[in-house]
Amino acid sequence: MDPVDPQKLFVFTKNGQCYYSDNGAASWEFMPLALPQNAELNAAVLDPGNSNTIYIGVSDQFMREASSFEGVYKSVDGGRHWEQLPQTSRWSVFSLAISTDRPLDIAAGTRTGVFRSRDGGKNWTRLSPASHPELKNVVSLALDPLDPEVTYAGTPHLPWRTLDNGKHWTSITEGMIDDSDIFSIAVDRGKVNMVYASACSGIYRSIIRGTRWTKVQGIPGSNRRTHILLQDPTDLNILFAGTTQGLWKSSDRGTTWEKPNPYPYSINSIVVNPLDNNVLYVATDRSGILKSEDGGKTFVGVNQGFVNRNLTRFLTGSRLYTCSVYDGEFGGVFSSEDEGHTWELIADNNALLGKNIISLAVSPTDPSLVVAGTYEGMMKSRDGGINWEFIPGSSFSWGRTSNLPVVSRNKPGSRVHRIPENTLLRNTIRFNDLGFSTAVSGVVYAASSAGLFRSVDYGESWGRVANLGTRDVSRIILHPTDPNWLMIFSDGDLMISANQGRRWTTAAIEVPGIQIYNFAFSLESPGGIWAGTSHGLFHSSDGGRTWTRKKEGLPFVPIHNIYVTPQKPNIVFVQSNGSNQVYRSADGGDTWERFDSRGLEGVSVQAFSPSSGGGADLWLLSENRGVFRYRSQSSVATK
Repeated sequence: MDPVDPQKLFVFTKNGQCYYSDNGAASWEFMPLALPQNAELNAAVLDPGNSNTIYIGVSDQFMREASSFEGVYKSVDGGRHWEQLPQTSRWSVFSLAISTDRPLDIAAGTRTGVFRSRDGGKNWTRLSPASHPELKNVVSLALDPLDPEVTYAGTPHLPWRTLDNGKHWTSITEGMIDDSDIFSIAVDRGKVNMVYASACSGIYRSIIRGTRWTKVQGIPGSNRRTHILLQDPTDLNILFAGTTQGLWKSSDRGTTWEKPNPYPYSINSIVVNPLDNNVLYVATDRSGILKSEDGGKTFVGVNQGFVNRNLTRFLTGSRLYTCSVYDGEFGGVFSSEDEGHTWELIADNNALLGKNIISLAVSPTDPSLVVAGTYEGMMKSRDGGINWEFIPGSSFSWGRTSNLPVVSRNKPGSRVHRIPENTLLRNTIRFNDLGFSTAVSGVVYAASSAGLFRSVDYGESWGRVANLGTRDVSRIILHPTDPNWLMIFSDGDLMISANQGRRWTTAAIEVPGIQIYNFAFSLESPGGIWAGTSHGLFHSSDGGRTWTRKKEGLPFVPIHNIYVTPQKPNIVFVQSNGSNQVYRSADGGDTWERFDSRGLEGVSVQAFSPSSGGGADLWLLSENRGVFRYRSQSSVATK
């Protein structure tokens, strides 16, 4: 929050998104950061006197050594443009701190230690010894507001302190549970000798600059994993603690605590309005941004324009459907009846009986019939996705084990136990993909972790497609007009059947090291197939027996998504997540040209979908930015 104008707020997400609001979170504006897909955004601080100046800390989520995009980035225009600070390139930055009274004074916590800049990031000096065996992976930082020589650093294994600008560092652990992961450190603004630390083991307070800690009592163990501590900007007696199980509040500097709101939001960040401390905002794992106007007793979602949901499916038809996972009371199944302009949450976590929907299908003949796959079985709705019931017998199967060792990961040195060979165990079935046949009424297929299933009575009863056994099937594609043809993806193989699953062949594209990412029927003939791979786009006209790579106008890039226009199968679109470029062919794939990608900057695409009205518009589902639509008549990409 801008400390001068509390109507101005910035939100940064772990996966590298930036949003801005100038109306107290009534709405949000997306501002692209242009970070690579494997980047993690771990920290952000504002210049306390000028909110146009922002610093963010970036690392590589795969923890590769010295990725060039890692480092500290700076914006001087409120997040509209960003520059990587040159000296910080290849730093894995996990935390940042900025002085409230000296805004050019910034510290960065990295994989290799602590760095400090006194001139707004132009020049940096190492504050911790490069050879220090434990002062690494610095995940939290705090600067003393009065003494520029004092810095606190938290690591995944306890906190550290320097009193002389890095010449000497002391491990400040007395009174703290060993191996505590220090998520945040805060220096009391009214009593600088008082320091707070939050950890996986709870909250600690020190009255002598961390030399000795006292564990704060009053918060139950189930709520002690505390991500963030914040001192109220006006009433310094008030502390807020954001835990994995909700918000806690103290009115006496941490001596006693209360939980003003019972809901177990997992909270990562908190800001409080300095002009009215009843108004506060919390950033959560799966509920987006929440606002309270009564000191934290009640919260409402303020996510208009902010999208960072894990959407698993998007369906077009007379209504639009999409579904999110792990969103609690704020997620589940969403529907739109006005071409996506507005959405309604029609089934939350309670309506879905506590399950997360990972696949979804609507009957083409009865729009009120919706079938869903979860991590633990299948569900069905008979009223368009509002009310749900489990499909009996779909939640588990029985299977026999081989003589494999089973080791507890959480108990180092524990003995190895073996489940005897051929023991009958109950295995939960994960339903990855669903598809209603558009060629034969009542037929629906389900791809699962225990094989491929088929129903001929609209999902009332199911049978396994036996000749596939119990292999894990992650995706299924049904031919839109010929009921004999279907394709599945299983254990990295594209498998094709021309006789409703009675016999299967594996598509063998004879290219060393090739990986198949996506596939579609090309519709010019029953055996016409497209395959998007790590080595470009391939086509087969004979059911996958032989393949030709399509390259006239296409660069040699991985192809992750394919869309064949149902009414005009000669019009084909493909997309590469690496370059985020879309290509179009108007002659069945013989030649290709770049297609308009405006609006998709920084968007990771999961899948294309046909127009709900049967037109030429293009829909796509993004990884976490929501649903996008390309309107062909206006040549403008709109979300």
